[in-house]
Amino acid sequence: MTTRVELNILAAEAAVKELLAEGKKINQHSVEKRAGLSNGTLNYKCDPYKRFKDKLTEINTANTQVDDHYKTLKKELIRQAELKDKYRMQRDELRHENVKLHADNKELLYQLFLLQKEMIAVKETNVVDFTALRFKKDD
Repeated sequence: MTTRVELNILAAEAAVKELLAEGKKINQHSVEKRAGLSNGTLNYKCDPYKRFKDKLTEINTANTQVDDHYKTLKKELIRQAELKDKYRMQRDELRHENVKLHADNKELLYQLFLLQKEMIAVKETNVVDFTALRFKKDD
């Protein structure tokens, strides 16, 4: 026949399994509440309760280590997302600058074409027409 202490320990162990399955916080109060025990039941001075509380401490230590690892990974993920956003902004700025450079290049090529055309006309006629050249005004 099982004693009341053993029944309480069995109920508390079942409560710990349920809380772990739900991913909830494991502490003495939540275990007692889930197991249907009164508040402070696990504080009585007997060896089965003491052993059970030691197991709870081990479980909490393991959960704390997992939580710390999770927090570290979460911080790393946030840092990587910030870097990704930063590099996206830089990429967009550089693309915009590249478009401007291509436009300037096309303008300079066109001006070079006009200069060559004018040089051919000067060579043939020996007359310089300054209105033939159009320069882009800076705004």
